[in-house]
Order: sequence, then C-alpha cells, then structure tokens
Amino acid sequence: MPGIGPEKMGPSDVEDRCEWLRSQLIGADAEFTTPFGKRALTYADHTASGRGLHCIETYITETVLPFYGNTHTDDSYVGHRTTKMAHQATEYVKRCMGGGPDDALLFCGAGTTAAIKRLQEVMGIAVPPTLRDRVLGMLKREERWVVFLGPYEHHSNLLSWRQSLAEVVEIGANDEGLIDFDALRAELGSGKYENRPVLGSFSACSNVTGIHTDVHSLARLLHQHGAFACFDYAASGPYVEIDMRSGDIDGYDAVFLSPHKFVGGPGTPGVLLMSKALYRLSSSLPSTCGGGTVRFVNGFNDKDTLYYDEIEEREDAGTPPIVQKIRASLAFWVKEYVGYELIESREQAYLDIAFDRLLKNPNVRVLGNTAVKRQPIISFLILPGEGDADRQPLHGRFVTKLLNDVFGIQARGGCSCAGPYGHLLLGVDDQLSLKFRSAIEKGYEGLKPGWTRVSFSYYLSREEVEFILDAIEFVAAYGHRFLQLYHFSLRTGKWSFKNGALNKGGLQEYRTSRGGGTDDMLRFYLEDARRIAEALPDYPLRLRFPKDVDSDVVLFERQKGVFFSSFNLDFSSNKLVLQEEEERVFKFKSFGHPGHPSYFDGPFYRNVRDFVEFGHLELSLLGEGLPCCIITPIIPPPPRNNHSGDIEKVVMNDEYAADGVSLTWEDLWVTATAGGKAKHILHGVTGYARPGEVLAIMGPSGCGKSTLLDTLADHYKEFNGEDDWSNNIIKAYVTQDDILMTTLTVREAVYYSAHLQLPDTMTSAEKRFRAETTIKEMGLQDAVNTRIGGWAVKGLSGGQKRRVSICMEILTRPKLLFLDEPTSGLDSAASYHVMSRIVGLAKHDGRTVVASIHQPSSEVFELFHNLCLLSYGKTVYFGPRSFTSEFFACNGFPCPSLTNPSDHYLRTVNKDFEDKDIERGPGANSISVEEAINVLVNAYKSSDTFHDVKHKVAEICKNSRGSMLMFIAAFLTFMAIGGFPSFVEDMKIFQRERLNGHYGVTSFVIGNTLSSIPYLALISIIPGAMAYYLVHLQKSFDHFIYFTLVLFTCMMLVESLMMIVASIVPDFLMGIITGAGIQGVMMLNGGFFRLPHDLPKPVWRYPMFYVAFHRYANQGFYKNEFIGLTFPNSDGTGTITGEEILRDVWQVNLSYSKWVDLAVLLGMVVLYRLLFLFIVKIKESLKTKMRGFMAVPPKQAQSVMELPEQN
Repeated sequence: MPGIGPEKMGPSDVEDRCEWLRSQLIGADAEFTTPFGKRALTYADHTASGRGLHCIETYITETVLPFYGNTHTDDSYVGHRTTKMAHQATEYVKRCMGGGPDDALLFCGAGTTAAIKRLQEVMGIAVPPTLRDRVLGMLKREERWVVFLGPYEHHSNLLSWRQSLAEVVEIGANDEGLIDFDALRAELGSGKYENRPVLGSFSACSNVTGIHTDVHSLARLLHQHGAFACFDYAASGPYVEIDMRSGDIDGYDAVFLSPHKFVGGPGTPGVLLMSKALYRLSSSLPSTCGGGTVRFVNGFNDKDTLYYDEIEEREDAGTPPIVQKIRASLAFWVKEYVGYELIESREQAYLDIAFDRLLKNPNVRVLGNTAVKRQPIISFLILPGEGDADRQPLHGRFVTKLLNDVFGIQARGGCSCAGPYGHLLLGVDDQLSLKFRSAIEKGYEGLKPGWTRVSFSYYLSREEVEFILDAIEFVAAYGHRFLQLYHFSLRTGKWSFKNGALNKGGLQEYRTSRGGGTDDMLRFYLEDARRIAEALPDYPLRLRFPKDVDSDVVLFERQKGVFFSSFNLDFSSNKLVLQEEEERVFKFKSFGHPGHPSYFDGPFYRNVRDFVEFGHLELSLLGEGLPCCIITPIIPPPPRNNHSGDIEKVVMNDEYAADGVSLTWEDLWVTATAGGKAKHILHGVTGYARPGEVLAIMGPSGCGKSTLLDTLADHYKEFNGEDDWSNNIIKAYVTQDDILMTTLTVREAVYYSAHLQLPDTMTSAEKRFRAETTIKEMGLQDAVNTRIGGWAVKGLSGGQKRRVSICMEILTRPKLLFLDEPTSGLDSAASYHVMSRIVGLAKHDGRTVVASIHQPSSEVFELFHNLCLLSYGKTVYFGPRSFTSEFFACNGFPCPSLTNPSDHYLRTVNKDFEDKDIERGPGANSISVEEAINVLVNAYKSSDTFHDVKHKVAEICKNSRGSMLMFIAAFLTFMAIGGFPSFVEDMKIFQRERLNGHYGVTSFVIGNTLSSIPYLALISIIPGAMAYYLVHLQKSFDHFIYFTLVLFTCMMLVESLMMIVASIVPDFLMGIITGAGIQGVMMLNGGFFRLPHDLPKPVWRYPMFYVAFHRYANQGFYKNEFIGLTFPNSDGTGTITGEEILRDVWQVNLSYSKWVDLAVLLGMVVLYRLLFLFIVKIKESLKTKMRGFMAVPPKQAQSVMELPEQN
C-alpha cells in the first residue's frame, strides 16, 4: 500500500521496521498526571486494544476522506472511488486471512462479539430472549444445533451461544490446562448428537493466559466427526498467521476477530470470515433487511421483493462501515509488512524474559501453564509477605491502579471477561461461585475475583519490557504498603487515591513530575517509588466488611479481624489465650510495635486486664504469624433520659463554606410527658450561633440548659444502628464527665481515639498527624507523655483532663461543637485555660461553639461572644455578652461592684434564693425571685436586644434564601454543560444527513429545540421541586410555576449556548472548556458575587452584566420570592418589605416585573437558536466556497488505493 511506510524496507531491516512502527504510534510521548506526579504513558494492555498509527490516520485523512462518498453507486466520482476502495479493502482482508471464493467476509459492529452474533444470525439460531423458550419448545431435536465450547472462552464466545437456540456442550481442560481433546473426541463419538448439526467454537488463544490452541488438530478432529470448526482469533489475531482454507480437513469454517486490537486498528469493525456452507438464509430473507441488500422492492406486495444472492451483498444492509473497512485493511497491511517471523521471534523473546524473572519471584503467581506455547499475555497475582501458604493476593484492580499511578503503566485488572476460566484458574468451585453471586447481588461488586493482566506487543522496546517487569517486582515487594493511601469501594471495586494522602502523611516531598518517557525517566520512577515505599509503614491495611459479607468470598489481602468471646492475658509468661471454638494460645512481646499507632506500654496492659473483667474489650488479631494485635476498648455510652417532645422549628443552614456553619432556632418548644401529663421544658426560645463565636447557655439548675443543648445537637431524634462517619463530620458533643482510661498517656488516649473515630479511608500516618495537631491545639504538648491518672494513680490535673476529653471529640474537625458544662469541677484558673483554648479554636477554624455552663468566673464570662440566659425554660436574655450588664441595670437589677456578673445574673433568676432580697439599686424594695424573673423575661421580650436577635435570625435566613436562589440559577444550570458530547454527536449526524439532503438547517434547529423540551422540563421540575419545597420558599403554586419556568428557560438557554459552541468547536473537550469559561464569566457578572453597582463599568458592567443570562435569572428568582414578604428591619424600626431588600441589598431593578425577566430569558433562547442557525449556514457557505477554491481537477487525482499482493 503506497504512501504509508518507508519506501525501501527490505527483509534485512527487521529491527528498523519495529523502530519505524514505534515512531508512528499515536501517543508515544503522551504524559498524564497521577497522585505521585506526572508520568509518561507506558502501554501494556495490547490484548484489550491496539494503538493508533499516524501513518494510517494520515492515509485516511489525505487519501480516503477527501474523495469520500457513500457506496452503492458508480455514477459519481466519489461513489465510484469509495466503492472500489471498500471492495479492495474487503478482498485484501479476506486474502490475508486465507479466505477463498467459497468464503464470505462480513464486517460486523465493533468487534468479535458482533461477529459471533452475526454468525448465529445467518445460521438461523439467534432469537430475542423473550422468544427463546417458545421457539425451543417448537424445534425438533434434529433441527437444534449442538455447539462445543472450550475451557478458556471469552464471554463473547460463551454467553451468546448459551442464549441462542443451540445446545451448548462445554469441554473442560486437561491436566496441562489445554482443551481436553480426549473428552471432545468422546463426546463427538458418543452418538448422542447423531443426525444433528454440530459446530465447535473455540478460542485460538486465551485472552487471560495467552495459551495457544492447536487449531489445525482441533479442526481435523471436528471435521472427522462431521462438525464445523470455528475459531475466535480476537486475542492472537493481531500477531499470528490466520490460514482459513475452508474445505480442507484441517481448515476452518469460520473465523471471527477484532481488528481494533491490531496495531493501527482502533476504530475498526469486527470481522467474520465464514464458509458459505454455514449460511442458512439463502432461501429466506437476509439477517438484516435494508438498503443495499435488494435488487427490487415491489410497492404493492412484499413477497415480490428481490434480494441479492451474493452473501457479502445481501448481508451488508444500509451504509456500510466504509472508512472502518479501509482502516481494518491498513491494520492488516501493517501486520503483513512487519512479518510473522519477526513478530513471533520478538514476542517469544519477551515472554522468556518475563517468565525468567516472574516465575522466580515468590510474591508473584503467574496464572496458567507456563510450559506450553503462549502469547506474551501474562495474568498474575501479587502475594505480599513471606512464605505463608495461606497468603491472600492483593486485589487485582489495586495492583493495576498502583502500576498506573506510580509508574504510568497501562494494565488491566479484573476477570478479563472470562469468568468461567477464572473459576478454573483460581480454584472456585460451584458452592463458592454461588456465594460470589450472592455477594454481587447485594451490590458488592468489589468482591468479584480477578487478577492483573499485562501483554507485551512485538513493537515494544526491550527497555519498556524490562521497566514493566521492574514495576511488577516492585509491587510484589512493596505494594501492600500503598494500601493505606487508597480507599476501596466494596460496591464498585474501585480503588481511589485519598485526597491529600501524601501531604497528610508527610510524603509530599516524594511527589515528582518527571515526564518524558526516556529510559532515564523510567528509572527515576522506580527510584521515586522506592523512596515512597520506604517512607510508608510496613503493616497491613484494615478493611472492614459488612456483616452480610461471607469471609469465603474475600479473596484478596486485608487485615483479618478475629473476635473472640473470651480471652485471658497472662502477663507473667507473655501469653495471650483466646477462647472461640477452641482454645488458642499466642506468644507476644508487646501489643503493637514501635512506630505503630497502636503501640502501648506496661500501664496499658494493666488497664486491659481491668477492662477484661467487664467485657468491654474487642480484640482484633492481625494474624497468627504476627506477634502483635490491636486492642480496642468498648466504652458503652452513658444512659440517656427518655425525653419526648415537640420541636416546633429548628433551622440549620450552611451559610458559606469558608465561614463554617450558622445555627438558628426560632420559637422552639420542647415538651416532656410524664404520667400522662405534658410539661413544657422550653418555652418558645429563639437564638442563633455563628461561626467563629462561642455561645454560652447559662441558668440555674433545672432551667433547661442541657435540654436546649441536646435539642440543638439533635440528640432527641430516634437513633438505631451504628452512627455513620458522615454524620459526625458536622458536629461533635462533649459530655460533662471525663470518661478516660486512667493508665493511658495523653498521646495514647488521643491516638487511640483517632483510630476509633477517624474513617478507614485515612491512613494511619494521617490519623497520627491529626492527633498530634489536635494535641497542640489544646495546649497539651507538654503533657503528651503524662499518664491521665485517676483516684488511685496520680496524673493530669482536672483542667488537663477536660482538655483531653475535648481533644478526643474534635479529632473529626466538627463545624459545630457542643459542650456540656466544660468547666464543671474545675477551679477558676483551670476553667479559664480550658475556655480560652476553646475560644481560640472557634476563632482560628471558624467553628461554631455552643456551651452550657453553670457558674463561670468573671474571666471566663468575658471570653463568651453571646449569652443565652434561661430560667425555667424561658429566655431571660439572649444577645451579646457585653450588653448583659446594661440590660439588667436598665431593668432594675444592676450588678453590684466587685461582684462576678455571672453570679449576680444567676442569683437574680434562681428561685433557690427565694428568701433573699434582691438588690435593685439604691433604695430598692424587696421582691420575690419569681417576680424578678417575670420582670426580666417581659423586659427582654420588649427590649431592643430581643428584636436584634429576631432580626439576626431573619437576616441569616434571608441571606441563605438569596444564596440558594443564586445557586439554582447558576450552578444547577451549569451542569447542563455535561450534555456537550451529545451536542457534538448531534452535529456530526446532522452534517452527514445534511450532505445527503435529508433536511435543512432550519428543520434541524426546530426539531432539536422541540425534542429537547420534554427532557429539559423534566430535569427542571424534579430537582426544582426538591430544592423549592425543602427550603420553604413561597408556597403558592403560581410562585412555584414561575420558579420552574425560569429554571426551564435557563436550561434551554444553556443548551442553546452549548449548541453554538458545538458548531464552532467540534472537539468535545475544548468545547466543554469553552462553554464552562463563557458561563463562568457570565456567572461572575450576574449580580451576585459582586453587586451590580460594584461591577467595573468597562467590560464587566457594560456589556457583560446585560449579556449574562444569570442577571435576569437571579432577578426573576428574587422578585418571585421576595416581593410581597416583610422582614424585621435590622435597625429595629418596624419592618422592611421584600421590595426594599431587593432594591437596597441585592440592587435589583424593580422598574419592570418578573415576567419581563422571564421574557428576556425566552428572547435570549430564541436569539441563541437563531445565532446557531446563522453560524451553521455561514459555515456551510464558507465550506462550499473553500471547496470550490481548493478543489483539485479529477484528472489530477485519479489514483486509487492499491493493496499489495500477499507475499
């Protein structure tokens, strides 16, 4: 084939051919970014698909496509030329496969699966699943085909036969792992299938192990018994000679393969080369009826239709895969050009190198018989550890992920679409197989057994092969250490790198960006990998599995947890006695080991002995061969009072991610029922807590402090089962009592808590780092090695113990922190030290802290930002702590000089001091405490402070409402960009059908618009309804209809915008980037991130603010929601209308109604669609002019593709 290879390349230049081939690879210098830095792409997945070649794509672009036209005509130049090229391509592929005049070549779908299905269709045994049982019931025994299959079939050569009308007989493997010829011979000669059509369909090569089938001997055996011989060449077809020779005793009756696995083959169709003797539809209709298959169609009677007689014509309905056929012939040409001897010698050499290294490695298990003839396809398991016969392998997909991330090697993990063969290779019997099926039915796809597969194509360099083997050996030695850096999804089997795992583990210095793909770069990857591995601790990952997962189906390495009903610790002889079904004794030196976060010293053992007596201990053994274990104390939660109550309204809203979480509650009532009588514990309290601030809840005993704290912490909801990590990430609750293991040190206690609380997705190194950071935050770094202590053992002070308790609760970095009596039992100095640390945490991390506190010292009281003072369930005061003294003084209860303000406030509202006179100022008369409480409560409700609280609650809700509306207008519509790839495909289909004159541009635009309306309406109404009613926007139906109309219009507008982009930028990746950029600019200038009056006038306000559709969407949403509402005025003077908020806060133009905003959006939709129509027409006009300007006269371009004769 002239023009795609070096002009002179003789037999003596065999190495130069491979060098030239490597130079033509598309993506030979490709790089990509992994969690460990930039990596050069090394391809080792040739069995799955080949690589593209520049020379083939250049030939397609320069020789085929310029004169491309549809086939089925010889009247036009492009039709004649293309038809001829397609015919030449077909004949060339048939000749390369050894086909002759008695054979038919069909191009089918995208690979071997479609080719096998087509064979079944032309044999007349393919039916829809819904009809299969019915048709089988009507078939006579002698009419039903018998199909023999081998032991290592790909799913495509197994499942489709099972679901056809044929009776499938599966032949097993012999002791060498090859097809059992004796078993097949016995079946064929048994007489069971006499007078029935018989066919054998076998893989010529396993796609898992690369084991070759003796195809000619197998064909001879089948033919001797009157059976057809068919072979799946998908795995070996790109590398071996295929010699069909149908009609010969050792020839084939059908061959199917996937040219996309050839070098240069991506984008090619599947190939079926079959003997015409297998075709059973000659006297009936073709398997697919359509254009190109008929000679004449009667307009009045379908029985008078005439179909072509030639199989290759009658089975090629519709527009054939023209370019794909030509590309397939070019891929075959490359294979012929390189030569079979060169391919076989190089692949055998690479296979010998691989086996020489991998078979010696005790941590690598190569699957399949390595002593028989094989392709260089290697599936293997990695067995970490040393010498243990019961070792479990690393998960196949984890090994694949590690090869990708650390080395840039493209391998494949899983079962390689050969499940039954996997059963044989991994020793899975029927009972275990059913357990796998049960687990997968429950959704645990990650338990599916598998391996890692690499393949070495002949064109790889020796250095690349050695590098791939080096990487496999590295993973065999160190792979288990990397488990802690990854998260495993039991549902999908996917391994994902944990965000920031290198940074949190102190390994960020090992992240490199050495790219380039040179030999030096590959060596650097190995060096970097060893440095990372040596920095990682060498202990196994602990994976927890649900209780309904049978341990038998976990066939990969994980830390084994063994839980025992009873055990005894004999410290005198260092023995651990475990009692389960039988007594098992283990020797130990220590629990854990130095450097491991579970390391504990002698005092811990004594404490363990105490815990054993109460049964509050769970023991997880790492393994019988390891002298260490993790001991986990199970501390039961304190009993909780059984409250029942009605919470009228609690609102928790995430105001801004950077500012933390704001908490508001309004008119909150809690009622308890006892003896059939209801009693109000909280009476309509209102308040708020903001990020970076500490709210103190104070009051005398029994006032409802703890009830309010528990209500805000959501403790009164019914709780069943285990708490989930995601529920703890928002809030944490520190109880009043310090429940600590007295013999642990501070570091041990916090480390211990970190391992219990933090998720399994975090590595041990990350957990240690989190624990150390938290210890420093609470100012305990000088006491890290001090024993906590108790009544019998001297240890920490009370304040330090309190800080340890808080430290253990804030490990999860909660945004909301609830503290119940954090200073209880502490002196004033210790109380101040604890609270100052808490205030510092709130300020530094933007945490929202709510603390109930009984009687703080004056110094502690000064630390609070806001105060909620309760008395018998009623709010006496809520507001800034600094205004409290003024509030009490103005209402006749001034704080005496030299008196702790908190003591005065509590004494004023505490009935325990009923017999005491309360000082109301100079000359004050004595009044009862109850009267004082009523005075203060009524004074508070009528005070500016109370109204300020109401205003702040309304302000927080108002801002959150506006933010939510902006989110709907901007970010939800932003997701419509995801449909861009489909727009690109629509444009391609339109361009093709436009060339055929099926319809015009206007029809396409109108049809596209109308077809998108139902879908866009659906995705506007459903998510819109969820968002609208969950946040309690205006409940009237007309408001909701307007909301969905604006949302629908925005969706359609974004789709119109992306259609414009698709017409200009046909590449979907660049199109998504372009569309996202345009929307991002519009979003930034839509009037939310910067208010309209604050936008710089050149460009951003004029014209961007008026062009951005977000402006009109935001305004429409705001007007729809705020107009007609009233809000408390923040300055305390009456109320403020929604219109005033729109005008003064959001700077919305109120000179026209919300319907005008909607009309503008609709107008923009029409404008964008017209602009799209205009662009497409302009592009068509320009293409026509350019084509006329640059057209080459036909007489100068008469050369056609000529395929070389077979050597």
